[in-house]
Amino acid sequence: MGITIFIFSRIGKWIDSYYNLEINFTLIMSLIGFALAFFVVYKQLKKLNK
Repeated sequence: MGITIFIFSRIGKWIDSYYNLEINFTLIMSLIGFALAFFVVYKQLKKLNK
C-alpha cells in the first residue's frame, strides 16, 4: 500500500517539476495512489472473507 502511494506521489512530483507547476499534481497523484491502494486492499479482504 505504501509503495503504491509513494510511486504515484513521485510521478506527481515529476509532472509538477516537468511542467513548472506548484504541488497540484503531487497531491492529485497521491490521492489517486491512495484510492488505488485502498481498493486493492479492499478487494483482497473481501476475497479473504468468502
